[in-house]
Amino acid sequence: MLRTTLVLASSAACVTALAYGCARSTDGGTGGSGATTTTTTTSSTGGTGGSGALGGGGSGTGGSGALGGGGSGTGGSGGGCSGVADVTAVDYPVLAHGGALAVTGAGFTGTSLVTLGGVSVPFTVNNDGQLTLGPLPDGVPLGTQNLVVTSPCGASTPFALTVIHLVVNELDCNQPLTDAVELVELSAGVPNVSLAGYALVFYNGGGNVCYFARDLDATTDANGLLLTGNAGVVPAPAATCQWPSDTLQNGPDAVAVYQTAAAGFVTAGPNATPVTAAQLIDALVYETADADAGTLLDTLLGPAPYAGRVQVDEGPNSVGGLSETQSIQRCADGRRDGRRFAVGAPTPGAANGVTPCP
Repeated sequence: MLRTTLVLASSAACVTALAYGCARSTDGGTGGSGATTTTTTTSSTGGTGGSGALGGGGSGTGGSGALGGGGSGTGGSGGGCSGVADVTAVDYPVLAHGGALAVTGAGFTGTSLVTLGGVSVPFTVNNDGQLTLGPLPDGVPLGTQNLVVTSPCGASTPFALTVIHLVVNELDCNQPLTDAVELVELSAGVPNVSLAGYALVFYNGGGNVCYFARDLDATTDANGLLLTGNAGVVPAPAATCQWPSDTLQNGPDAVAVYQTAAAGFVTAGPNATPVTAAQLIDALVYETADADAGTLLDTLLGPAPYAGRVQVDEGPNSVGGLSETQSIQRCADGRRDGRRFAVGAPTPGAANGVTPCP
């Protein structure tokens, strides 16, 4: 007499390691054993093969049938990755805090982390060959730093670029009679670095529009400073950083630094460029005993109740007034923050002479 026997075979789960192999494919796991409720003379179909890891597409091995013959299992499917991210170029080899960076290369799909100088930075993947980084946090270290992009296949080879902290450091808008030693001094925090690709822009508080724009096609000095102004300033600014006497208005007005070319700003006429915060790196809103320029303050520094929304006074604009003998100087760090300035005797091309402030 034949007896019908119920045999329950173990059905082991197929587990494959989540390994990101990029050089060769990875086989799937082994399928589980099939079960049978038939007599010993009946074969059964094996289990389903495991899926391959993300490293590539091997197929899984079919399971074996229980007691009576082996049906073949279904092979597992492999995964895949396109290769380790590769950075080949950036649009700004000198990148300022607060700025953005277009990164070109390959393998950016699935990027999970971008670091610069070991600091995680915000980014957007535009496509497999390009991502955009920024705004760059102020906490990224200055100087030559490595950019690393991490995608599913691993981290890219480090790509070196220079990080700067580009801010308005000093401004002198008014002198006795003809203003022949007007100046705007910038600090990059890094010596001997080109500021090409950045622009200095002046705004009129009487209409909140641009009236002057100049590309910063020059290199910082040994102290990381770049002096711009009239030819009469001592030491004289580089020729590419000079402008005519009586150009810098006395206020309420503003100067700003942008991560873009000066050609994008219209400086006269009915189409003069309105004040904007797009691509803005730093700004100073100033006066010579004038009323606040609300629109300049709101746009360039930030709307109330932001505590840094401060218009800095160089002194009264009158014959013998303090604005004729002193300048506005940075007394502490802080981009787009009017609280970080004080007034004192002008110090073009040298360390500021005012007392450090909180």
